[in-house]
Amino acid sequence: MSWLHHDVTMDAGSLRFEVRKAGVHWLSAVGTVVEVVLEATSGGGGNPGLGSYGKPPAVIAYNRNGDHLILEEAHANESAEERMSVIREDFKTMATDEWCDRYSVNPSFVSG
Repeated sequence: MSWLHHDVTMDAGSLRFEVRKAGVHWLSAVGTVVEVVLEATSGGGGNPGLGSYGKPPAVIAYNRNGDHLILEEAHANESAEERMSVIREDFKTMATDEWCDRYSVNPSFVSG
């Protein structure tokens, strides 16, 4: 898990991009255990597979306020890394409004 470093200064209109690696996240795992126990004690009939506790890799953008937004999810860490490179390059080369339209991001997120 990555954390926004508060000692890093970001200008308004700038974003930081990261990849969330695939893996087990403890809070989701706890929720799955609770679902399994409830399912076993209630006699079944629930939605199998509902409690998948792994999160897929994702490209995440952080603004200067530390707010984050998942831009895309991927099937593999490598493809998320590749997508992050493309998204970052698009952010550098496109007008903000155009980039926001392409990635369905509210412009106010970018301005922070």
